[in-house]
Amino acid sequence: MPFKQEIKEKVLIQSGRRCCLCLSHKGVKIEVHHIIPESISNDNSIDNAIALCFDCHSDVGHYNKSHPKGNKYSPKELKAHRDRLWLLVKEGKIFNDKPLDLQYIEFIKKVFDRPAFNTPFAQEGRMENFNKAINDTILAINTGLLRTRDNQIIQDIGFGKSLLLFDDWRTKIAKSLSEDQ
Repeated sequence: MPFKQEIKEKVLIQSGRRCCLCLSHKGVKIEVHHIIPESISNDNSIDNAIALCFDCHSDVGHYNKSHPKGNKYSPKELKAHRDRLWLLVKEGKIFNDKPLDLQYIEFIKKVFDRPAFNTPFAQEGRMENFNKAINDTILAINTGLLRTRDNQIIQDIGFGKSLLLFDDWRTKIAKSLSEDQ
């Protein structure tokens, strides 16, 4: 017996119609999948449900134990991915209408709109302050957490560069950060 419609709707709402693995917004191209197969668990509750796009659903459902390549998704891992996405959607850190990469780029614009980067270097005052701004910026790019000099949180988008969908963007950002250090 498949999931009841009310369970499917809750899962899709709580995930913002994003895939819990790749985090892509998929609209109607998404399925509600049993974390532990129904044939084994007989569990059609929300606790056993996860929203997956067609590609990720295929990856989760077609792991071949007799010819293993890579690592199979465990039920514990799938639930952790699901719960993380549900929390990000609930906290308003991931939105339905914007791709993650665009949300991240908007965050990066804010990261660089700081006094340390908008005033002439000579007016920064102390080299320690400028170095702290650089370190805070690198931390923000990596984690998605922007702080003031005295460590107060300005913005937390809930994800850093590791969730960018475009591999070449992730690679270029990581390379430029390692060259700066």
